[in-house]
Amino acid sequence: MNVSDVLLWGALGALVCGYALNEAYDAGVASGSVLLNTVTADLGTARSNLQTLKDELEDANRKVAAHQAGGMKDEAAKSQLQQQAQGNAERGQARVEAAKTIKTSTDDVLRTYWEAQ
Repeated sequence: MNVSDVLLWGALGALVCGYALNEAYDAGVASGSVLLNTVTADLGTARSNLQTLKDELEDANRKVAAHQAGGMKDEAAKSQLQQQAQGNAERGQARVEAAKTIKTSTDDVLRTYWEAQ
């Protein structure tokens, strides 16, 4: 084997090695590109899911606020009705107390009426 054969085999080995490295690099770039596309798609999906959750949260907050506002109106109406009931009870109790102060009986009233006739 002479020097030219060694150089020829060396060049051939370098070509094969270069080709193999090029293919490995291309495969790595392709898989990296696929991975990048997958990550980008996952990021888009995550953003979409996040927006959906945000919209649902805002909707739930609006419903809670409406429910609380309705509850506040109900509490105000309940308070007003309780005040009216308390006033009615006080007036009724005052009538009972006024009736207790009357010392005459029905017989006394009728006797006085007939005597006056």
